[in-house]
Amino acid sequence: MRLTTASYQNTGFYNPETRDREFAAFQFLNILLPTVGGIGGLVDNDRCWRIEWNPAFFRFCRATGGNLLFDLDLYRSLTPASRRLFLKLKDRFWRSKRVFLNVEDLTINGLGFAAERPLKKRKFDLTNCLRELLRHNVISLGRGQTDPKDLFLKRGKGSYVVVLYEGTYFRQPLTKRTTNEKNAITDDPLFDPLQKIGVDEAGIRRLFRGFTRGMIGRWVKITDAAMHEKPRGFSGFKVSSAAFLIDGIQNNRTPPDWWFAHEKKQEREQWGRDKAEQTAVEQIEAEQPHRDDYDRARTLAFQEFCRSPEGQQIYAKTFPILMAFHKITDPYTAADAARQATLARMERDDFQFPEYAAWILNKQATTANAASDAV
Repeated sequence: MRLTTASYQNTGFYNPETRDREFAAFQFLNILLPTVGGIGGLVDNDRCWRIEWNPAFFRFCRATGGNLLFDLDLYRSLTPASRRLFLKLKDRFWRSKRVFLNVEDLTINGLGFAAERPLKKRKFDLTNCLRELLRHNVISLGRGQTDPKDLFLKRGKGSYVVVLYEGTYFRQPLTKRTTNEKNAITDDPLFDPLQKIGVDEAGIRRLFRGFTRGMIGRWVKITDAAMHEKPRGFSGFKVSSAAFLIDGIQNNRTPPDWWFAHEKKQEREQWGRDKAEQTAVEQIEAEQPHRDDYDRARTLAFQEFCRSPEGQQIYAKTFPILMAFHKITDPYTAADAARQATLARMERDDFQFPEYAAWILNKQATTANAASDAV
């Protein structure tokens, strides 16, 4: 917000379009904020804010700006320090096949290592980055070199230079550097959602080639919500769901107002589900000690039942029957199997013990009575 009010003024500004020194005064950003009811005054936070580059400033940037294209899949597979070194070499190897870099400056200002760390440790970390880039053929060893340590040259006490040679990765055609994400679009996680919306494979390929995955993914979510959830404020597709998605992406349209309201609703519902789940987990955790007490009480009561005359009588009557059965089905462990089966049948058919709900209510009532008697 503060940047939208900042302005720039220069009496000798170099205009990269006209290549003249001119008087210039412009702002960096323009801002358009929707208001509640469309009558001004109070900003509506539930609708989309539009923040745009100032046209004059944007033209100057386009006239002087450059670009840096790189393999995103390879970049993501590298460690953070190796990513920085990869981008640095991507910028340098197109000028020269061999690059000389000061180790002190590279490790601190280029790769972001802490200046407080000793040079020896920073050099060790840089060597690990070089090994990683060697595995991906981003760099190569020089003639007669067998280890990344051979790439370092000592210029003086505590002063080193690393010499990096262009790898086969940069020597192959650009089309061969592309990854499976470009060549096999069916492996892309956005491929199936786009097909379900109605975009054919040729259209998906064009979208992947011309637009970022972030923009495509956002409009996939918007279109999917419009198709299946019929959110409030959505008036329907004028042509088709695929046309709606492609129009939004190709024209870089701002998401409709109903989408932001729908997102907020989804967030509230998700928060409610998370809260309910957390409450259920807390209840289970709080109830677990009572469950353990119930299991112990039930086990002790069953043991007492088995030792009682009634229990011994039932055991003596049931055991021989099951023993005869297990002698046929499991002769080697018949006695133990018959004993376990007899106890299980007694617990299921003859043993009486209250269910957990009744037991816990009785326990709470007993505890309350004991507390009142103590008072």
